[in-house]
Amino acid sequence: MLGLNYRQFKCDNPAALHVVLIHGWGLHSGVFNKIIEPLRAFAHVTLIDRAGYAPSPMMTAAQETQAILNIAPPCAIYIGWSLGGMLVLDLASRYPHRVMAVMVVATNPCFVQRDDWLCAMPLATFKAFEQSVVDNMYVGLLRFIGLQCQGSATQRHDIRYLQEQLMARAMPNYHALLAGLSDLLQLDIRQTVQVLRCPMIWLHGAKDSLAKADIDALFALNPLIAVSTTSEAAHVPFVSHPTLFVNTVKRFIDELQHDQF
Repeated sequence: MLGLNYRQFKCDNPAALHVVLIHGWGLHSGVFNKIIEPLRAFAHVTLIDRAGYAPSPMMTAAQETQAILNIAPPCAIYIGWSLGGMLVLDLASRYPHRVMAVMVVATNPCFVQRDDWLCAMPLATFKAFEQSVVDNMYVGLLRFIGLQCQGSATQRHDIRYLQEQLMARAMPNYHALLAGLSDLLQLDIRQTVQVLRCPMIWLHGAKDSLAKADIDALFALNPLIAVSTTSEAAHVPFVSHPTLFVNTVKRFIDELQHDQF
């Protein structure tokens, strides 16, 4: 059976809740390295490399979903970044008994503009970026890193960190990147968001140019959504503001535990 690469870090407290982190397009789970140790101070942490991101092999979407469920604890809090946020929302919808709560980071229910969802990337901008990846995958990934960090208070540092993570492993599978771009273009998960009833928090950077947040539109989809915005962050708030990000996760978990008793 095909399996995904993963890493697990145990909290010293055996009763701690489990957190599963799912990365987005273009970068493997090493993107979360800054926050592993702070998170494991209060949670058991699992990081999964998605299909086609080294050393995980290529597989179908259905196989990837099953592989994630095989790795993950029986019930966990899922944190999904960017395209990974779409995946964890889908998991919460289809496997509610496995997903205690969801945190989506720098995610948009539609990443590309639609007539009835304008708070997203213009189609022409997306197509130009997609073509840059087709023309030269490596150059396209470097361009994407720059776009993710654009506007952040720590932009130069963030770019350098993400470039180091990109180079730490083999490049992502080209076909995995193209499939991910297709998902970013086509996926519309607004109906999924509307019906979810598990605890949800949406984390955004105010400077994010890739997944612009329209808080009113999110609340219109589902009034149960909580929103947290980091004023000086862009698309990777866990890189630019790791302490603030981890503190937000801690508060969310504390609230979940309080509601259980």
